[in-house]
Order: sequence, then C-alpha cells, then structure tokens
Amino acid sequence: MFSVSATSVVSSSRLHSRWTGGSLVVLALLASIVALNFFAVAAEPGSDLAPVRGLRRLAQTTTGVEYLQRAKLTAGDGVFQDIFGNSVSIDGDTMVIGAVYDDDNGDNSGSAYVFTRNTAGNLTSGWTQVAKLTADAGGPAHDKFGHSVSIDADTVVIGVREDDDPANSGSAYVFARLTAGDLTSDWTRIAKLTAADGASSDEFGVSVSIDGDTMVIGANLDDDDGSDTGSAYVFTRVTPGDPASGWTQVAKLTADDAAASAQFGMSVSIDGDTVVVGAHGTGAYTGSAYVFTRDTGGDLASNWTQVAKLTDAGAADNYFGRSVSIDGDTMVVGAHANTNDDGPHSGSAYVFTRDTAGDLASGWTQVAKLTADDGAEDDWFGRSVSIDGDTMVIGATQDDDKGDKSGSAYVFMRATAGDLTSGWTQVAKLTAGDGAANDEFGSSVSIDGDAVVIGAVQSQTSSGSAYVFTLACPDGYRGARCETAMPCVASTNSSKDGGDGDFHCVNGGTIGGSTGSCTCTSCDTAYGGASCHIGPCDMEQSCYDFNVRNGMTTPATCAWMAFEAPGCDAKCGACGDCDYELTTGDILGWGASEAGGSTGNVASARDCAKLCSENDKCLSYEYSRTSKICNRNTEADPTIKNNYRDYLFCSNKAASEA
Repeated sequence: MFSVSATSVVSSSRLHSRWTGGSLVVLALLASIVALNFFAVAAEPGSDLAPVRGLRRLAQTTTGVEYLQRAKLTAGDGVFQDIFGNSVSIDGDTMVIGAVYDDDNGDNSGSAYVFTRNTAGNLTSGWTQVAKLTADAGGPAHDKFGHSVSIDADTVVIGVREDDDPANSGSAYVFARLTAGDLTSDWTRIAKLTAADGASSDEFGVSVSIDGDTMVIGANLDDDDGSDTGSAYVFTRVTPGDPASGWTQVAKLTADDAAASAQFGMSVSIDGDTVVVGAHGTGAYTGSAYVFTRDTGGDLASNWTQVAKLTDAGAADNYFGRSVSIDGDTMVVGAHANTNDDGPHSGSAYVFTRDTAGDLASGWTQVAKLTADDGAEDDWFGRSVSIDGDTMVIGATQDDDKGDKSGSAYVFMRATAGDLTSGWTQVAKLTAGDGAANDEFGSSVSIDGDAVVIGAVQSQTSSGSAYVFTLACPDGYRGARCETAMPCVASTNSSKDGGDGDFHCVNGGTIGGSTGSCTCTSCDTAYGGASCHIGPCDMEQSCYDFNVRNGMTTPATCAWMAFEAPGCDAKCGACGDCDYELTTGDILGWGASEAGGSTGNVASARDCAKLCSENDKCLSYEYSRTSKICNRNTEADPTIKNNYRDYLFCSNKAASEA
C-alpha cells in the first residue's frame, strides 16, 4: 500500500476514506508564516510548529488549509555523508527512512531507521527513533542498503540495489514488528529476497513497494531484452496476513515493448491488484510508465498482465517515469526534467485515472499535467511523488527558495473530491523550517492521510534529515480539506461569536449549530435572540437582529416577536410606538433623497419614530443603528436600494390610514 520509487516513496490509502467524500465548496487558503528552525531528532508538540509558507486558494472549499512542520528527524548516530532521507515511507504512526551511505557494515553499506509517533494518532505528536535496521552483520561495503524503503502496517521492505550476490545484482530485506501494532516494539528480519534469475549489475532493489501481502521490486538494469532494459518482480506472502511469514516470487514483469536503456523498474508502486512501473529511459529518456494488473483480483498466486503504457508525448530527456505512485484508480508520474513554460528542466507531474473505476482491465487516461505555480528553470519538480486519496505531494529538489538547491515540495488536491475526471489544484508549498542551500529537500516524499514526510539528503552537512508535516485546520474545522464545520462549543468569553466554533450565550441557554453558524437553541426564561441577548420586550434590538439575520427581510406577521423577545404581547410596535409597524416584503431601505428629511446622531429607532410622528407628511421612516441616521419618508412603501441594507424600515400606520 505504501511504496517507493527510487528516491521517492509513494503511498496508497490505508486512510483513503478520510480523503474522499462528496463535492466540496471553495478553499480560501491561509497566508504564509515564517517557519522556525529545529534541531531535535524528534521534537515534542509545541516546540516545532513551523507554519508552511505559500498556502494558496483551492477551488471548492470555504475554509483555510495549513500544513505545519511538526518535527525534524535525524539519525541518532548520523554522521557526515550518510544521506539519511534518501528514501522515506510512512504508514499511520510509523515511518521508515533510508540512509544509503551509512557505514556500519563498511563504506556505504547503508541502513534504515524506524520512527514512531510518541502519541498514536496525534498529528501534533513528536516522533522517536525505535530501531535501526541493517543487512547481515559484516555485510560488504557499498551495498547501499536503504536505497529504497516501503512500509505497510507491521512490515517493512528495504531495497539493497548493489548487494553482491553476485556483484551488484541487488536484494531486498523484509522486516516485521515483533509485536504487531506495538509502536515501541523491536523489529526482526524475516527474509532476504533476490530475483530467481538475478545476475550481476541488475540492481534488484532499486525500487520497492508493499501493499498487504504483495510487494513489487524493481531491477532497472536487468538485461533480459537488451542492455539495461529492466524488470520488476512480484512477491507474495506465503501465509497471508502473517507478518512473520516468508515470501515467494510469483511473477517477473517486463515491458511488452522492452528496449535497451529503458531502465524499466527504476520506480514502482503497488495498490491492491495494480502495479505501475516507471521506465524513464525509454525513447531517449522521454520516459514511460507501464500498468499491470492481476489476472484474478485478490488471488495472490495469480499471474499479472500489462494493461497500459503511459507517456507524456514529450521531448527527449523528460525522465517521465523516474517517480511513480498509485492509489486506487489514480496515479501520478513524475517527469522532473520536463521543459515547460517555467523553463528547461523545471519539471512536471502527470495525473492519470482509470477509465472505469475499479475495473482492472480498464485503460487509463491523463487528466492533468501539474507544474509548480512558482516553477523555475532546473527546479526538478516531480523528482519524487506520492499520492493518498485526493491529495498528492511532489518534490522539487533543486528549488532555490532558501538557497541554491535548497528544495521544496508541493501539495495538490483534487478539485472535486472523489471525482476521477476532476482537475487538481496546488494548495501548499512546503519548505524546511531551517532550509539552506544544497539541502535537496524533496529528494523523497511520502503521504499518509494528514501526514507528509519529506527527505532532505544533503542537510546537516550531508548526514541528511527528514521533515514531518501535518495538516492543521483552523479552529472549528476538520476533514481532509478542512471542509467539515464542527459542532459549536459553549464559551464563557463574551467575545466568542462562533467563527472558530466557540460561542457565548449572553444570558444562558443551549449551544447549537456548527462553526460559522452558531446559535443558542434555547434561552433562559424571559430572554431571546440568537445569543440570548434580547431581554423582555426589547423590541428595538429584536427588530434589528431579526432583520440582519434574515437579509433585511421582515415577516408577514408580528408573531415572531413573542419568540424573539419573550413576554411581549405581539402588538405591531417592534420599531417604535404602536402606531408604527414593520412592513411586509423585502426591505433594503429607501434613502434620504426620497425622504421628507434626514437627521444624524439619532440615538435609537424609537427616537426616529418620534421624529416621524412630529411630521404630518412622514408616512414611513428608516433608521440605521450603524450610522445613527434617521430618514423620514413621504411615501409609505419601501424601494429596494442596496446601499441601505443596514436600515430598518417602519411605516407610520396611523398616518397612512388617516
């Protein structure tokens, strides 16, 4: 389910349902805030909340979205040029991070580190290193264990692209948690996998991806159909569902149009019964990606068949397929060397969806080409990609925001959640809080639900690091796009108006509604109004509040008064004396130009009513509580005028009937 393509980790959806849903309303995104610097291996909540800069508008939601940097992770024993972060993968409360040049078993023998959340399920939690994984003790130097990593639940697979069984043939190691589900548990090696027909320089393990009881492993320099044509191998668990089980090779995948130097298998990703394999070397490095599906869905012993070849119809040297990621019926393919309107090698990513959702035999169609909204020459946008549900993250290792090649990553969301034909919109740009030149932040990326992990291989003087970001919705909102307004909560703070979900009922009462539309569903005896602020027979306040909440539309009868201001007798005297009544219909104001006179600094509607009553020609009046202006009108009926929306309109019943 969570997979890796070379230096890019890709994920599918353990938490897919959290990111999908019905159509959403428009996102107005928050402005950027300057990020803080962090140096802890796994910082605690409250100490490292660095806001992401450059949050942007997402069509079809109404609330803001923000990603916060929660932690900067480094190896507990990291040293110069370990390249920690060259591969990353996250699933739930656990992540694995490769350090391909670690020297525990000799120069560049490599390792991988497992981190878990300090508090399970808490997005603000810090992370702690719980294990360091390596190949067999005494293994040879230069194996590059950790070149690729992937995690699903309690199982981790780690690629060793230059393992020497024989020379540089490559291998992959499988590790499992000793106690399934226990975040503090140790990890144990389950298996070492090699290709059944492995040969020197195949580089089996250059990419890995696991989902459930199936994994796929790339060997980009396999020579079956010519030099460096490449291949990928499918392995399944001997005992489904058992983390301690061994694994068996069930298929070898190759392109149906295999060609020399294609490097098929440089990137791989699996979700369920579908595998995507990148071959960035095809067509003079124009690149392509191949889709394979199980002949019999769900059958671990099934064969696999190629169902599609995807390309971008671009020029040479695009490197399309250098990174890939699939989740459900959607995949993203990176082309970091693509030249577009942003300049040479600015990079791009392509989104494809299945023509018939859920149909393994279906074809695939490109629905979007993504570029950074601030892309520039040589940014390498698309160097790493990862998708989960309706959200994807794309690395741009050579972006220069914090110095030359400091790097960045971009978050995109589907414009209409769950709609395979929908476009995608950039919603955030992520950079390291302490980013610096040559960090290459974005070298690897992985997303799972609301959490993103991003590798920066050259930070910490090339020892490397990884950064954790999580979605942070504004107070009172939740959801993958912060689209869900939460139920309102009672507050003793009289300034709380419900904008963040906290609401104050002035004179007691029960809180109802949701963020942005809070109300007091019942008030203590003798009080009324949306916040229980209207006292007995406070008709002026009642009149004003009612109209403001209803777009200046008055009721056909006075019956509402008894509800708004308990204890009133429902006489039609809301805005003044009983000779005055609210008219029926849409009231937007009349205006002084139509009036028999206009007076400023009038204290109340009742005072305005008195001024009207003193003028025989005044058949109606308007009063603005905002400007304190009282207009006296020589006609009884109102006229719609938008610039008078805040005026109350009342007719002089006695005068109009005289």
